[in-house]
Amino acid sequence: MQEDKQRWNQRFSNKPLAQPNPPGFIVDKASVLTRGRVLDIASGDGAAALYLAERGAELVAADISDVALERLQTFSVQSGLRVETVCIDFDEREALSDLGKFDAIVMTHFKPPVALLKALTDLLLPGGLLAISTFNLDHHKHKGFSKRFCLTPEEFKNVDERLACELYQSANRSGDFMDDYLFQRKG
Repeated sequence: MQEDKQRWNQRFSNKPLAQPNPPGFIVDKASVLTRGRVLDIASGDGAAALYLAERGAELVAADISDVALERLQTFSVQSGLRVETVCIDFDEREALSDLGKFDAIVMTHFKPPVALLKALTDLLLPGGLLAISTFNLDHHKHKGFSKRFCLTPEEFKNVDERLACELYQSANRSGDFMDDYLFQRKG
């Protein structure tokens, strides 16, 4: 995963230092995602984390890129927000379990492997929410984005028997073609 870290560090090093806009699905679902402790997986420089922290959630942002997390911390200080950051390789399941339990977990613009989704379900409190919004095959068709990182229709709908799918939708947000999921942890 060192290659992934280097690639993402380079990408974030080359971005202008401007706070990112929040993902549309997170904005739409903020009222249910801001209760308690929230984990932002593959947070990048904080588009979702900063938005949810601003609305009162206790945020932990996790990413493989320490450069992205440094940017997130800069933005959080500038905004007077508190966001805990954790640099983590998501393939290291033990490191995930050290993060504790959460009322909600959000993931945007990242297609997680099923094994990661199952590990994240372990981190959700009963009744907790898992929100995912990432690129679908229409994004590949219209933008040439790598098919490997795109969801097929309903790909995650029945991903884990411990999760009830409360919402599944496909959306076109300003030319970004996304599949959105909102799950609730049973029990």
